[in-house]
Amino acid sequence: MRAGRLKKRITFQMQQLTKDSGGGSTYASADVCTVSAGVKNLPSDEKRQTSHGGEQPIAKAEFTVRYRRDIDSTMRIVYKGNIFNIIHVNNVNEDNEKLVITAQAGSEVA
Repeated sequence: MRAGRLKKRITFQMQQLTKDSGGGSTYASADVCTVSAGVKNLPSDEKRQTSHGGEQPIAKAEFTVRYRRDIDSTMRIVYKGNIFNIIHVNNVNEDNEKLVITAQAGSEVA
């Protein structure tokens, strides 16, 4: 894989169960790693309902990164302040060289 195609920086996050101040438990996002990636926007036919009764297209993207064994579909990606929920992780040709990750936009990082 050519490094020149991996020009963007993305961060993988996972949800971790943590204790809150009231003694209960809550989920918090924790950074796993930040890597270089190729990013490609994908067309989407899916739409989500807005609070005003309209529809808004759901953004999808494809992220290409060097192979890592610690990436899976339970994680999410933060790219340019936006959260992308991972739909599928493809180890291309099972060569352990690159991962092509399909993800769907979630929300913005506060």
